[in-house]
Amino acid sequence: MTIFSNLAMSLDGKIAPADRSFFPLGTKEDRRRMLALRNTCDALIMGAETLRSYQKACNAPDKMITNVIISSKMDRVDPTWPFFSSPKIRRILAVQNPDKERFPTCEWLEYQGPQALLTALASQGLKNILIEGGGALMWDFAPFIDTFHVTITPRILGGTKAPTLVDGLGFSKDTSLNLQLQDIIQNEDELYLTYKRLRSI
Repeated sequence: MTIFSNLAMSLDGKIAPADRSFFPLGTKEDRRRMLALRNTCDALIMGAETLRSYQKACNAPDKMITNVIISSKMDRVDPTWPFFSSPKIRRILAVQNPDKERFPTCEWLEYQGPQALLTALASQGLKNILIEGGGALMWDFAPFIDTFHVTITPRILGGTKAPTLVDGLGFSKDTSLNLQLQDIIQNEDELYLTYKRLRSI
C-alpha cells in the first residue's frame, strides 16, 4: 500500500483561516498538480471538517476515485450538499456511530483508527491512498504517510486557532517524523516540495 498526502499551506504553516472557511491557498498550477496526484490514487481520505468547508466531491480528471470521510458522528453535515449526489465518486463514511438512513448514498465502515481503516481499504483493493486533510486528520495519519507533497504559498494567515499542516497532540523531540527532501519546484511565488518519510513506525 502507498500512502501520500497533498496540502497547500501558508508561509506560517496554516492550511485554512481561523474560521475554517473554504479558501484555496494555491494557484491554478497548484490545482493542476493536485488533480494529477488524484489521478494516481484509488481513494482519497479527508476529515469531516474539510467536507464542511468544501461540501463537494473530490474528483480526479480521468478516473472515479473513492472519497473516504472520517468523522465521529457526522454532525453539521448536510446530506443535500453536492458531495452526496455526485455521480463521479464512490463515497465511504468511516464513523463510530453511523446514521445510515440520513446518508443513503454512502457506504459505511466503523472507524477504529487509521491503521484499521487502511487495512480495510486495502482489503477492498484500494492500495494508493491520498490524504488531503485537515490538520487533525494529518496528525492521525502522518506516521503512515510515505510521501508528503506540500505547496508553500506566499500568504500569511496567522491565528492560534487556524489549522496547520499537522495538528493533534504533537510529537516529542524523540518521536518527531524525519523526512528527506526529494524534489523542489518553484512556480513564480509558490514552492512545491516533495518529502519522503525516513522513520519507520
